[in-house]
Amino acid sequence: MMGLFGKKDRIICPRCLGEVRVDSKKPAEMVCPTCKYVIPLVYVRDYAKALPVYIQMFGWSQTGKSTFLDVLRLHLYSMENVWRRSFAEPVAEIDFEHRRILLTERNEGKPPGANVKKTRDQTEVYLMKLNDMERWNSRFLVIMDHAGELFETFSVPVNEIPFLKSTPTAIMLISLPDMLGKGRTFVDVITVYKNALERYGVNFIKERRRLIIVLAKADLISNLPANLNEYLQSDDLGTILPPEGARFSLEGIVLAEYLERMGRVSDALRDWIDNKVEGGRAGLRMLEKNNIDARFVVMSSIGQDLRNTTGMVRLAPRRVLDPFFWALEFQSRER
Repeated sequence: MMGLFGKKDRIICPRCLGEVRVDSKKPAEMVCPTCKYVIPLVYVRDYAKALPVYIQMFGWSQTGKSTFLDVLRLHLYSMENVWRRSFAEPVAEIDFEHRRILLTERNEGKPPGANVKKTRDQTEVYLMKLNDMERWNSRFLVIMDHAGELFETFSVPVNEIPFLKSTPTAIMLISLPDMLGKGRTFVDVITVYKNALERYGVNFIKERRRLIIVLAKADLISNLPANLNEYLQSDDLGTILPPEGARFSLEGIVLAEYLERMGRVSDALRDWIDNKVEGGRAGLRMLEKNNIDARFVVMSSIGQDLRNTTGMVRLAPRRVLDPFFWALEFQSRER
């Protein structure tokens, strides 16, 4: 696996992950010579002080990847309500404009995606600087998302997804309620992921992969065990979003305990998937056999079923930050 943090006089392009030579004494906005992406000045200037967290999103259509990313960014823009010294900032124009739209939707009681956003093409990244976080310090969050249709077939067009091979961490969204009656099971999406990496030439023995498996729309899983449902529903961090703007302390030992509980939930979810989810045992064995280090999350981006909802919507997101925390934990270990 290529180095993702560059040499002393180089940075990694956040779009194609190629190395770019920079003048550290005179940082400036620059164009990547490989992919022609305009690398923002803030990224160039602060790269060494806020090393990137690279994440590839993976999931079929209708799993809610775009909604998850929108609601996650709303949380991150509100993290000063849990970490007193922290704040998030968009570093590219498209994300600056998306922030305005997300906040407008929230204030008007509209679900994410209600307003038209500038189209983001399949090679454009989500880029955000997260300043002075508890535990993880300052980091750039670099996320690549693609339309779910790219992952629908056994032969994923891997050449269109450079992050898939080069980033150590992927967030895989799986919507069990949307699989019902469609001939798909848990092992199928794991198979597509593994096959795509193999076609990209990944050696699973030499290159340890990190996978965060998120059971999206978990509030709609009818047979979710009571202890896992209690964990899902007991999350109040969604109230840090406007207009509520509630404040919590998620610092020091409180954060450590939160992460420790995340680990227990991941283990419990693994056991439930192994015993109760169709295709679960085969999928877990496939992960183990291919040296893929996986963690498991229950999450709901919206907290309700919007299919028959009219009028204003009061979002009640649950555990949206858990996949993000796992990504930070995974990539912090790789320093």
